[in-house]
Amino acid sequence: MMRCLSTEKIILFLIIIIGCGLWFIPGYLDIKNAGHTLFFTPDPFYHARRVLITVNNFPNLPAFDYYISYPTGGYCIWPPLFDFIASFISYVLFLGHPNNTQIEWVCAVMPILWGVLVVLLTYKVAKNLFGPEYGLLSAFITACLPVTSFYARLGSFDHHIAEEFGLLLIFFVLTKKDLKEVHKWILLGLSFGISLLLWQGAILFIGITFLILFIYKDFDSFISFLIGLLIILPFSINTHYVDSPFSHRGLSLLHISLLLIASFILLIGYFLKRRKIFAIPFIFSFVILILLLFHSQSFLNGIFFILKNDPWLKTILEFQPLIIQSGYFDNLTVKRTIGPIYYVWPFILILLFIEKKNREKSFICFVVFCLFTGLLSFTGRRYGIWFVPFLSMLTSVLLLKIYYLFRNRIGLIAGTTAFILSFVTIDFSSYKRADPFPSFDEINACRYINDSLLSAGSVLKPKEKPKYGIMCFWDNGHYIIYMGQKPVSASNFGNDVPNFHKVNHFFLTRSEHDAITLLKDFNCPYVYISGVMRIIYNTSKYLDLKPQYFLNLYYTKDKTGKPITIMEPNLNGVSTTTYRLGMCLGTGFYYENNFFEPYRHFRLRFFSGNVRIFEYVKGAVLKGRTKPNLAVKINYEVRLPNISFNYFDSLNTDEKGNFEVTVPYPTGDTEGYKVLINNNSILLKISEEDIINGDTIYIKNL
Repeated sequence: MMRCLSTEKIILFLIIIIGCGLWFIPGYLDIKNAGHTLFFTPDPFYHARRVLITVNNFPNLPAFDYYISYPTGGYCIWPPLFDFIASFISYVLFLGHPNNTQIEWVCAVMPILWGVLVVLLTYKVAKNLFGPEYGLLSAFITACLPVTSFYARLGSFDHHIAEEFGLLLIFFVLTKKDLKEVHKWILLGLSFGISLLLWQGAILFIGITFLILFIYKDFDSFISFLIGLLIILPFSINTHYVDSPFSHRGLSLLHISLLLIASFILLIGYFLKRRKIFAIPFIFSFVILILLLFHSQSFLNGIFFILKNDPWLKTILEFQPLIIQSGYFDNLTVKRTIGPIYYVWPFILILLFIEKKNREKSFICFVVFCLFTGLLSFTGRRYGIWFVPFLSMLTSVLLLKIYYLFRNRIGLIAGTTAFILSFVTIDFSSYKRADPFPSFDEINACRYINDSLLSAGSVLKPKEKPKYGIMCFWDNGHYIIYMGQKPVSASNFGNDVPNFHKVNHFFLTRSEHDAITLLKDFNCPYVYISGVMRIIYNTSKYLDLKPQYFLNLYYTKDKTGKPITIMEPNLNGVSTTTYRLGMCLGTGFYYENNFFEPYRHFRLRFFSGNVRIFEYVKGAVLKGRTKPNLAVKINYEVRLPNISFNYFDSLNTDEKGNFEVTVPYPTGDTEGYKVLINNNSILLKISEEDIINGDTIYIKNL
């Protein structure tokens, strides 16, 4: 069909142009017209900062970072290649002296470049398997699907699109037909190494490849696994995780061990196939290796993480099933990412398998990778990007088979109709950001942190310990570090450090004393809260507590059909620090006839939408003496740019008539605190110095 090579190249070029337009223009309009940030979702902020640090210390990538997990610090868990490529391009493109804006734009454009590589590889793979027309149609579908746009769009500077490239690279080499065997194993080993240096989870792709090679008795391929091992060795053997050398979080001895196991198995097969006695020591060594590894708890923990048996993963939406959410069937996500063709791909694969009489090794590899990526995309929506090229190939097979079935005008009409039906029900609104990530409230909060709080250190010097940190829920961490220029107690990539568990516990503490104890342990005088119910829900899941202990959960759907969970706090939820600060703003309140005392050492510094920033202060101590067992009521109107509210406290004098209470706010130009005792009110003025120094103020004439 596509006999003219130049025509084929022109069409491929046009497909790439279309893809680049779909990935660039909506993102650019979001930034220009809606005022969104250049980067999209939390993780790109982390990677962009890592690139900024690398360019300023070129060619050295940061390995340790105090900012991502203050005060202990945490290791940079991601392999170096993804961020180093962006750093290298920035450094070379701007002659060794790029400014921050130039670096940020290089990072923002990088997903588009990865998307181009994915489209090209999809074309090459489909062409090798089925023919040039299948390659072009598969490339076009891959470029146009919204799920590709989500990961390849301007500003989505995360490694997900590079994962897809690594997967396709391995598959391309594995199914390449015109390579000498030894050349194939060398190139396959190089693709293993490149994929692992882009993302440590590529060990999954290598595992599937190993199974195929083992079943086909390609024992010579042990060369590939040894090459992959040697490539990642310098980045794995000097593991940062002393307490867990087989860490699942970064390249470590876990990956070395798995590659070594694969190499041993294939080597044993290699010698047994040739009936050589050399297999005996390899078998013995393999048994010893397995016994040693499975004796190591950290190795087993790494395996369990790969199998998704990890409390942190259970809190993340992208690891939830694609078509199930909150107990409901969720078609909306499929519509906005892949389209209805997702529901029929198993039938297309079965029909293709039945029709294919000559089932070559490359075709069987295609079937296995389709099943692998298709099933994984069902179990976790983040894996959908892996499935896209294989789904595109299946779709192109279906459409062109319909066309070839008739080979005339009817076939053209039928094929075109099927093509339109495959796309017409896709919700392409996902090309445009419906909601900003980060939200405008979060952007304003980070700007406040950067502009109004004292400097904690240099954000581009991650090895220098900062002066203080900010207590926050982990998925707010990257925003605060990048835009607020301050270290945080937890971030998305710090869940392997010991204090991550304690940070989650902070948000479920049920007394001010416990909260302050943890703040002092972390040297975090500020608390950042965004999304009260979400924090309570996710921290309880991470700590292996039932969210229902704190929240009443109601599952329903919104007007678009999207499953949602309505959450309201019960008595236990109301008792948490998150609720008392986030919803009640630290003031005293009544709930079900229970009085909850205010958090007397926390003053609200920033409020915008669902974001609050509190500062821990010593507070001014009010002391007085009057009649025994009298109620003392304290009221003060707190005024901030976006909110005014009444700070309220209530207590009783003791049996001698004494009372003592701490207040967190200075009165400034206001009339002051109104202290009501026995129907007599007193106005008190309190200075900023009183609050900061913890001065005691005696109330007389009561």
